[in-house]
Amino acid sequence: TIVTGKDVFTKRADANPNYAGKKAGIIVQKKDGSVEEREGSFVLKDESIVGGWAKVFIKGRETPEYQSVSFDEYVGRKKDGTINGQWSKKPATMIRKVAVVQALREAFPDKFQGLYAQEEFPDVSDVKLDVEKVGAEEIQANANSVDFPDATFEEVTTDSTEQTIANAETPDCFK
Repeated sequence: TIVTGKDVFTKRADANPNYAGKKAGIIVQKKDGSVEEREGSFVLKDESIVGGWAKVFIKGRETPEYQSVSFDEYVGRKKDGTINGQWSKKPATMIRKVAVVQALREAFPDKFQGLYAQEEFPDVSDVKLDVEKVGAEEIQANANSVDFPDATFEEVTTDSTEQTIANAETPDCFK
């Protein structure tokens, strides 16, 4: 299991030729008790956030991958029960992120299996994670995976390198 940021998920999705976009938002309970799915992260003061949702559109599929998540299931809490870190500052943004990464994981399991967003683990929400490590691991996994069929390569030898150096002119600023 690798825990990373949401941006790793969105970058991988953007690179997938079958990815056709997403819509995401929050689920709120209004003052009158009715529940509404809303795109984005906007919440009025008299509304309660009860969850998040996301739809991932996939080329060739008629129905998008849909996920909804409960706020109470994912909200990060301290030992005393109070909401921690970013969850207390930006609860709508945080639950929307959870819904997005879950929908992407369901839509493209081969790309996201074993990869989780920091927001999905309430006990690590205040930990700064190394997103670069995941990026470096992905680069290593895909290194030398692209062929260049039209490329032509010249063999470089010591003699050809020495000849190039001998023919080079010294720039005026170094004379």
